[in-house]
Amino acid sequence: MTQNDRNIAGIILDSSHDDGQSGPIALQKINNISFLEAVAKPLKECNCSPLIIVSTENTRIADEARRLGVSLIFDDGLKKGEIAGLKKAMADFRNNLLGALVLPVTYPAITSNVYLLLCHVFMENPDRIIIPIYKGNRGYPVALPYSVIDEIIGNSKILYFDDLIRAHSDLIFEQLVNDPGISKQVRSAGDLKNL
Repeated sequence: MTQNDRNIAGIILDSSHDDGQSGPIALQKINNISFLEAVAKPLKECNCSPLIIVSTENTRIADEARRLGVSLIFDDGLKKGEIAGLKKAMADFRNNLLGALVLPVTYPAITSNVYLLLCHVFMENPDRIIIPIYKGNRGYPVALPYSVIDEIIGNSKILYFDDLIRAHSDLIFEQLVNDPGISKQVRSAGDLKNL
């Protein structure tokens, strides 16, 4: 989505977890598609641009990212916090950004309606951090305004996404949604059974 020729980016944070047998979480399957496709498709439907996955994997998910039209940014620092990866993902685009929808690839069960709603709410409140909430639980994706992105790209000492949100609690707008998938993280086959 755009507002005054400024885009909302879609930033997907890959998990650094890989159990060695089933491979990267981004390539695990839900409803016969990869987790990466499950989160990239609704971002594309919202016309998020650029669409980026930040990953510690440089080769194994490259083909899937390319197939889906998602740019892959390699960041081995993800193991030390997500903010370095966000900084890398957004540095080249900040002048064209209204903001970004950010979510880990481990939330593949969120319906497209949530993404669309958050984009619309964010367009109406471009200076706020928009967080979906379901039955009192916050979740993803989270819309970050340009001001927060600019801070990340600058000299922010914050390492983790949760700390970034806490540091800007005055900007938070919680949007009620009717989707339990916003707060259901999937890291294993057992988690899939609980969806």
